[in-house]
Amino acid sequence: MQSIAGIFESRQAAERAAKSLNLPDDRVSVIAPQPRQQEDEDIGQALGGVMGGSLGLAVGTSAGMAAAALVIPGVGPVIATGIMAGLLLGAGGFAAGAAAGKKLDEMNAPDPAHDPYDRFFYHEALRRGRAIVLALADSEQEGHAIRANLAASGATNVDGMREAWWKELREQERAAYQGNFEEDENDYQRGFEAALEPTRRGQPLDEEAEESDAFRKGYERGRKYFEKIYGDSLMKSPVA
Repeated sequence: MQSIAGIFESRQAAERAAKSLNLPDDRVSVIAPQPRQQEDEDIGQALGGVMGGSLGLAVGTSAGMAAAALVIPGVGPVIATGIMAGLLLGAGGFAAGAAAGKKLDEMNAPDPAHDPYDRFFYHEALRRGRAIVLALADSEQEGHAIRANLAASGATNVDGMREAWWKELREQERAAYQGNFEEDENDYQRGFEAALEPTRRGQPLDEEAEESDAFRKGYERGRKYFEKIYGDSLMKSPVA
């Protein structure tokens, strides 16, 4: 099984794209920030306020699928339809019955399509008001078809989100950098992004790490950026 994600400008666009895939409910999910309709406000229950716990489940959403309501620190309230959303968001308890559990077990196998670090950029997309479609393909051919369908519906992928994110940050990081930014940018950006990795958040860079000075400077700036945007509550969370 292979998971495929597409990022959309709105929940409405994501829901339309999800329906156009014509996949069973246990193979497609939509994750979006903020309840869009009044009836959504009563869907599920936000439990614990942090990822990795149980999620309240309900049925009868505007998308016609099972849904969960939760709160992601730094992002806010999120509505997630379908049983696979927990994989993308880092919520291991998001399952509904044996069939859902089986699907999630299948998807817990290593999946090159989604590095755990990418989760930051999916959270960032949600924080910026985007919506996400997550689909499960059972063959390489179907995977290509799903990607083409999502792209035709207006989706961007996580790499596009990363590029747009860095483009917005680049000028302020260039201004703050002491040195030749154009020459050092690649290492600096690598360090900045490394500080956002779930297993590194809140941790200083190992003094013995064989990294350039530009990487180290980027790493420290990345640590400060994450703390400013998301706060201390997520700095050490491996699932955020």
